[in-house]
Amino acid sequence: MSDPIGARLARSDDLAEGEARVCDVRDGARLWSYVVLQLNGSTIAYDNLCPHARFPLERMDGGVTLLREGDRLLIQCAAHGAAFDAATGACVAGPGTGRGLRRVAVAVADGDVRIAAPPQGET
Repeated sequence: MSDPIGARLARSDDLAEGEARVCDVRDGARLWSYVVLQLNGSTIAYDNLCPHARFPLERMDGGVTLLREGDRLLIQCAAHGAAFDAATGACVAGPGTGRGLRRVAVAVADGDVRIAAPPQGET
C-alpha cells in the first residue's frame, strides 16, 4: 500500500528535538501509521512497523521508546526489544538484525510535516 502523498502528519513546532511521536493517517478504512522525529534539525519518518514480526514500534500507551547509546539515538520496538538507529533506521540490536525500518519521505512547508513523494527510483 503506497503512502498517502501530501497527508499531514504533524506540526513541525510540535516535534521536539530528540523526541518521537506516532502519527496516524486515515482515509476511509485505510490506516497508515508512522513514527516521526526531529533529529539534528531534520524531520525523519519511518513506518510504525518493526520488520522483525511486523508489530507496531509504539508502546501500549502510544509512546515511542528512545534510548541513548553514546551520541546515537535508538528507537526500541516495544514488542520484542529490537533497537534501530534513529538516523538511519538500521537495526543495531535484538531480533531482526539486518532488517531496518522503512524510511518515509517527508517535507516541511508552512509548519506542516507532510508525506512527500519518494526520491525517483525509491518506493
